[in-house]
Amino acid sequence: MIRAVACVFVLASTVIGQIPGPGAQPLAAGGNSMFSIEPSGLARGWGYNFYGETGIGINSPTNVLQPLPCSLPAPVAQIAYGSFHTLFLLTDGTVVALGANASG
Repeated sequence: MIRAVACVFVLASTVIGQIPGPGAQPLAAGGNSMFSIEPSGLARGWGYNFYGETGIGINSPTNVLQPLPCSLPAPVAQIAYGSFHTLFLLTDGTVVALGANASG
């Protein structure tokens, strides 16, 4: 199986240029995707979204080349990213897990 993971990061870096959103900070990056959180708690995900791990609401193999808002029920406090899953700690204390069940 051939995966174009390196191409996704190069393309994303070229297209994005800067981390999106005022005051946004890079917070998590894994083997396939990256995330940022804005001061308001809005998380954005981009990269390779094989199992829905970017949190953008698409659960099929998709190359996300620009930062898109994560579909979450509350603002995000922290993000942890694995190979094919993401854990979002929300400001209300809830933890949301997205991605491959076999990976996290």
